[in-house]
This record gives sequence, C-alpha cells and structure tokens, in this order.
Amino acid sequence: MFESEIASEDFSKLLFRMAFCLAACDGEIHELEIHELKDISKNTPYFGEINLDSELKKSLADFEKFGTRNINNLFKTLETTKRSMVQELLLLEVALRMVAADERVDKSEIQFIKAMRWRLDILDPLIVQRFGQISYLVKSEQQDMPDVSKLSTISSPWKEKIHLELNVDYEQ
Repeated sequence: MFESEIASEDFSKLLFRMAFCLAACDGEIHELEIHELKDISKNTPYFGEINLDSELKKSLADFEKFGTRNINNLFKTLETTKRSMVQELLLLEVALRMVAADERVDKSEIQFIKAMRWRLDILDPLIVQRFGQISYLVKSEQQDMPDVSKLSTISSPWKEKIHLELNVDYEQ
C-alpha cells in the first residue's frame, strides 16, 4: 500500500538516489558513471535543483558507512511511494543510461534493475513500446522478485578513486 504520492522535488532526489545506487551496486563507481550523472544534471531537468557535487559526496559517504542498506532503503521508498507513469518511465530511462555509461553491463546492475522493476507499477507493453524488448525490464519474463542481498558495497580501492573523480571539473 502506498503511503503518499511523491512530490516533484522529492522525485528528483529519488531519481538521483536510484542512479547513484545503481552506479555503486557493482562495488565500483566508474568515472564514466560520474560523467553520466553530471550530464543528466546539466542537460536535463531530471535532478531538479539538486547540488550534484554535494549530493555525490554525501551519497558516497552514506554508501561507505551503510553499504547496501542504502539500496534496501531505496527499494523500500519505491514500495511506499506512488509515482506517475512518466516518473516510472524516467526511473527506467535513467537506470538504462547509468548501465550504458561505463560501456559494460554487470550482473549486479541487471539484478538491481530487475528488483527495481518489481517495485514499479508501469505495464510491460508501455516499457517495450518506450525502450524495446529488454528482457530484464519485462516483469512477465521474470519468475520471482530478484534477491538484492548479494549486491556489492563499494570496495576499498575504488573509494579513493571516487573521491578523486568527484573533484574533477566537468565542463564539456
């Protein structure tokens, strides 16, 4: 049961949280994923008025401290908030952009998207119409809700690199 309908500003934060969690779920946040977040922020209204640099730093600190609990909290939020069809399509669009950002698709990213998809109400035909036939986006092709307990936390060698990437000025 939904507790509330999500407001536009809150949805922008949710969309950013989802994108960050997806980037981090394989234990590595690639420079290309950071650049994709910055590109989305700069060239779309999706993240609203979020200060991207401070949100990235805050999200990284939260992930270092709480690990995959961040992902579980995100999924709980998805379960308890009501979103419009457009908002759910945006969640999927940004998720697909994040998966494509580092030019590889990891199993943990697919598991993340499958788990997110189970928490969305949008119908499969609309997804196929918008994004084409992508098996891990279509509920009817999934048997059970995916287990997200095995998603990674950010590994130590990547923490330093991420901090360096966050300090990179993005003026492209």
